Amino acid sequence: MGVQNFSLSIGPNYSTQGSTDGILIHEDMDGSYGVRDIRLVWSTEFGNDWNESWTITISARGTIKGAPAGSGAWHDYKGTFTAAQCNENKPYSGSRTWWNHSLDIGSFLTDFAGGSWLFGRRKYDSIDLRITCQSKYRAGMVYEGNTHSDLATLDCSIGYCPVYNLTGAEYTAEGKLAITYATNWTRTDDRYYCQTLSSVDGGACTVDGQPLFNQAPTGTVTANGRIEIDDSYLTQHVIGKSIYLNIALNAVYRPIAMEFASMSGTVTVKDERKCSTPKLSVAGQGEEISIKVADAKDKDVSFEYAVVKMVGSEYSNDTITVANGGTAVFRSAPFGKTLYFEAIGYTAAGAVSGVSNRVSAYSSGRNDAIIVSTESASLALNKFLSGSDRGISISAEPVADVVKIAGKSRQSAYYGRGRTAKLSLSAVIDPDEYDALLAMCEQGDMTLRDPLGHRYKILPSVDITSKTPELYTVDISGSEVGG
Repeated sequence: MGVQNFSLSIGPNYSTQGSTDGILIHEDMDGSYGVRDIRLVWSTEFGNDWNESWTITISARGTIKGAPAGSGAWHDYKGTFTAAQCNENKPYSGSRTWWNHSLDIGSFLTDFAGGSWLFGRRKYDSIDLRITCQSKYRAGMVYEGNTHSDLATLDCSIGYCPVYNLTGAEYTAEGKLAITYATNWTRTDDRYYCQTLSSVDGGACTVDGQPLFNQAPTGTVTANGRIEIDDSYLTQHVIGKSIYLNIALNAVYRPIAMEFASMSGTVTVKDERKCSTPKLSVAGQGEEISIKVADAKDKDVSFEYAVVKMVGSEYSNDTITVANGGTAVFRSAPFGKTLYFEAIGYTAAGAVSGVSNRVSAYSSGRNDAIIVSTESASLALNKFLSGSDRGISISAEPVADVVKIAGKSRQSAYYGRGRTAKLSLSAVIDPDEYDALLAMCEQGDMTLRDPLGHRYKILPSVDITSKTPELYTVDISGSEVGG
């Protein structure tokens, strides 16, 4: 006697076949339905007059949150249950006998669902199941030479379906319609389908009451919370217009027959090709200059980061990248002069702002101040040296070539423009400064500011000498180099 209708079902009716593909637990039903009662359901020709007990095995593998499908390991669970424990039910005279049992077998429910079937308690994005069920007949009962039923098998899954909330739309610098949404979900491989048929639930995507797309865009989300659709799908220009969107979404591993999530709503398309302009203000001046970067809010799309420059500087460490709302700190500005700063904003999507307002600040410092900083913005190695044990030596020589011309008793000098400076400084350092100073030689050109605030770009040489285990001296020297 065979087992039929072997499936998964969510209560309360367990006298009918459930799903052979699997069960989907929706986030938006956690509040209204609470904990789901997911059970195995099956039917047989006879009841407990033949079937004494049932042995159920579960092999389970979870898809780790945000990871590729089937990324977890298989685990096995097994239990044997009396007929009474399997909730025998014969709905009417002459019907088949129906059975059901919860999936709380061994530690499966705790291991894979955190103890209960709720979206908010999920441990995985999806769970693959391989389930078997077989009965043991009562003593003396034999059918076709067997004292047990045939082995019933079921390959299915339990999945979780998040809520997707439409948040906006932008037209990008790459010529794409970017649709953004919020979700309590970390997957980046969800499939999407933009509806183009008015007959589907929610209707078609439209602009000005007309079809938005010339064919249905479909594919994989660009990133978690973002879908990008090429301009070639659009029936008209959409920048600044209100569009209605109805989009279906489904996890890439989920069987196509299982229901999917959707989001819909009306949004106005922003122009992401241009972003808002940074608004600069001086937050501090003196030995260091701090420039606050705010948002002028003159565009729909805000800049994400700004590149702040000291106007007219030939030093790369006078260009600083800072996030919207952050502060750019210039630690080695020249002393005794008014300096000017401006910025341009950018987004990761490629939008560029106009040039910001220009602000001025005055740099001044202490007579004994020396700052050594690298040109490398990636490591931004800055070292502040000050105190009576610091000393600096600066020498300069002209840019010239000396040539011995026949018939003249002395060599002749031919001068170019400018001069070349040679600089050296020494200091006593603590052992914890050792690595940072030695690493200066690995970062390319260095900027050195002398006590009067003059700056020099040098090719550095660093010498460190141990005086005692707790005391070191450092000598930094180098010749001035060009830009």
